[in-house]
Amino acid sequence: MNWRLATGIVLLSLILGASFISVLNANVPDAFAKRASEYKAVSAPNSLPGDSKADNDLPTAITLNNDQAAVGASLSPDGLKVATADSDAKIRIWDALSGDHLTTLAGHATGTNEAFETINTVEFSPDNSKIVTASQDGTARIWDVSTGRRLATLSGHSDWVYSASFSTDGSRVVTASLDSTARVWAVSTGEHLTTLVGHAYGVSAAHFSMDGTSILTVGGDNTARVWSASTGEPLRTMKVHDKGVGYVSFASFSPTATRLVTSGGDESARVWDVRSGNLLTTLSGHSGTVLDQHFSPDGKLIATAATDGTARIWDAITGEHLSTLSGHDHWIVDLSFSRDGKSFLTASYDETARLWDVDNGEHLATLSANKGILQSAQFSQSGCRVMTASSDGVVQIWDVSKIVSQSRCDSSTGGR
Repeated sequence: MNWRLATGIVLLSLILGASFISVLNANVPDAFAKRASEYKAVSAPNSLPGDSKADNDLPTAITLNNDQAAVGASLSPDGLKVATADSDAKIRIWDALSGDHLTTLAGHATGTNEAFETINTVEFSPDNSKIVTASQDGTARIWDVSTGRRLATLSGHSDWVYSASFSTDGSRVVTASLDSTARVWAVSTGEHLTTLVGHAYGVSAAHFSMDGTSILTVGGDNTARVWSASTGEPLRTMKVHDKGVGYVSFASFSPTATRLVTSGGDESARVWDVRSGNLLTTLSGHSGTVLDQHFSPDGKLIATAATDGTARIWDAITGEHLSTLSGHDHWIVDLSFSRDGKSFLTASYDETARLWDVDNGEHLATLSANKGILQSAQFSQSGCRVMTASSDGVVQIWDVSKIVSQSRCDSSTGGR
């Protein structure tokens, strides 16, 4: 299916010449974990992807002579900054509007095996002022975005730290590790608050509920677990997705944390009651592994993305299949709702991200990657800007304010 992009102007390309592949994604070929020769921040003209203007007509705004591969990227909630994580164990902060390099954060230990990236995740705090990074050196670190100063080193895990995530109020961080535990930390002091012990194998992800009272973890033991964020007490264990390759690939809370949804190798997503641990409904219909899923911001819908190249929208209460978003011709590996729930993003190995209208499933725009499979697509807080990151190392910031039906794309947010 062919789509024409009516809007979606590229504001900035950070050409990093490297792969944005998580070490946790075992489905990605090793060939994508390649070295890079340089950074270039490119300010794109007001032309559309797919126009006749050649790529080499794009003016180069800044070039950073860096021979390390970039392995991750994150857009700040306000849409003003981009953080890129590099295999030299450094994080670089960029101005998302101009492409200027602002600061470099250094401190993580450098990895010794080029086949693996050193920094596994990078994430901005909800107030945009801090960054947390998780590394194979067994630590997570909290940084001041404006100064580049390291505020705290979170030490205590005995193996790789896979992920690190802020609580909604930004006061705590939860880390997940290959050592089979997750840990909770105070952001202001770096103090270790509690350890979540119970998984039999490595914990690949951990996230707070919206109200900060619970934590959801996903482990290599094929379980999703819910914990008290304050005491570390285990509350519920869901052993799920025991068909096919038999693993839980992802799990997420509903906004109220009364339900959660899991996905795995059995080509389904499942909705669970957090209080009882009971299975509420199974979302069946995909013909491939479900790689990602999320509740909508109001908790009424669930979106799933799979290796069959489709995304699907479901009624979160009844499990009814509402719509199928078709158009990608390869795996969809990432998806997200805009904050108001009206728009929806998918990122695919077909080298595109696509923007959709949630209400009617209409395809709104195609955001084309440079020459690499897309690993992620992320909305800014306003929903007016989108960041995409691809395996060829290109990070692009897109202005989608003219195609999303959101009143907040106005002067109060600067269209960010």
